[in-house]
Amino acid sequence: MDRYAQNFWSTYEAAAAKRIKGHTMTIGIAAICNNHRTIIFAADRLGISKRYLKQDAGCKIIAGSRFVMLGAGNADDNANIIDRIINKHNSLEDLGEECALEIRALLRKKKRNVFNKTGFDFDWFTDRMENAKFSLVKNILLGNLRATVFQPVLTEMAQVTANIHIIIGGISGNCAKIGYAEEPGIIEWCNRKRPFHAVGIAAERAAESLIIHKHSADDDVATALFNVYASKRESEATLGVGHETDMAILDIDNQGATFVNDDVVSVLSDEYERTHLATVDYKKIKTALEGAKT
Repeated sequence: MDRYAQNFWSTYEAAAAKRIKGHTMTIGIAAICNNHRTIIFAADRLGISKRYLKQDAGCKIIAGSRFVMLGAGNADDNANIIDRIINKHNSLEDLGEECALEIRALLRKKKRNVFNKTGFDFDWFTDRMENAKFSLVKNILLGNLRATVFQPVLTEMAQVTANIHIIIGGISGNCAKIGYAEEPGIIEWCNRKRPFHAVGIAAERAAESLIIHKHSADDDVATALFNVYASKRESEATLGVGHETDMAILDIDNQGATFVNDDVVSVLSDEYERTHLATVDYKKIKTALEGAKT
């Protein structure tokens, strides 16, 4: 790439990064396959966010002894939560519930830090607001305090986000299962109709790709591996998604996850480019245009 092109893309990426600040500039994907016996994971190692934003928002696959987790959002908060709980439970459902509780606690902590600017106690205030068991006079006084002292801070608190989106994959009973935890601290589980989930700024694009490829929980591992890789590649068109790809496989017959090595990823890349990036015959298009004029 020549200097002009480098300068152009640097300027474009920097401007676009500012426009979409607040979004999680990364991609993480998980999909069930092999008759609900296997889960395929894919993530970019790091998008452009580290270059242009203060927050490192890359997506990383973290494998525990029984479960696999990947998170999009604030990288430090993600890593802290995942490292703390990934090997803490034997039950996937218990792990999901604790993940949701951790996000709830983080969100409350961030709001508390904002509220501390008022000089009042956060727990006191929230208790009074939620359980206003006062006389009419005291309620009027509290209402005046809220309108004058607290309102600017309350407005700022309403904009506080935990910026955490975590996918959890593991074996529950005799089936592979995927859950996702996010604000305000809830856990949802994928079902047979949609046996996959994606997080990050390109999540919708990745999900659409898997739908277009007709991904199913009944697909064999090779088919699902390619479909997930293809959805990751197609999500790279979204600014902020990194071009490096990490993949992992969690299988019901194996203990823990197996990371897909670079040789396999290279084969996936070759097949993707062969099937999706075929050379366009511009001469044929030109001939058709000339024929349309006559």
